[in-house]
Amino acid sequence: VDDGVDGLLAPRGDAAALAGALIALLGDPERAAAMGRAGHAKVVARHTWPAVGARMAMALEAALGGGATRSARPAADAPCAASSIR
Repeated sequence: VDDGVDGLLAPRGDAAALAGALIALLGDPERAAAMGRAGHAKVVARHTWPAVGARMAMALEAALGGGATRSARPAADAPCAASSIR
């Protein structure tokens, strides 16, 4: 999520910040819709079948001992995202 572009970020574990981000989106439907469109465009561009297949192949290679890949789990300090839903 690009904060303010296709969603809003809140620090992990900060319920008040997450609630504030959600309230901000609920109070500004045009902004929420624009973020939803931006998020959709990002997903369509980044998650094509060839890209998903390549990541799956890398994960399988790593699982079989053939290489390293990024962990599927977020880092402990990774932010949570509040984004509009399309």
